[in-house]
Amino acid sequence: MIDGKRTAILTLDFITPVVDDPFTYGQIAAANALSDVYAMGGRPLVALNIVGFPVTCEPLEVLSEILKGGQERGRGRPRRRPQRRRWGAQVRPSGLR
Repeated sequence: MIDGKRTAILTLDFITPVVDDPFTYGQIAAANALSDVYAMGGRPLVALNIVGFPVTCEPLEVLSEILKGGQERGRGRPRRRPQRRRWGAQVRPSGLR
């Protein structure tokens, strides 16, 4: 509890990639976390990223695009069409192409 009228809502999620586009995946991950806060009747004020990323399998540019997508969604900006870059097959869950 912050004070007599306000309570902090904290949430932390790990989600696996559901799309091949890193930017879009970042947007989905951020929207998922934001929806948790809204579902509890809260208003998002601060965001913190937690990432598990296979740096030996994928270039850091992929991680950069994931974080950019999350940042854009967190700011509530309209979706833009990013350059498409497909993830390597080694990090996708089986069955996703």
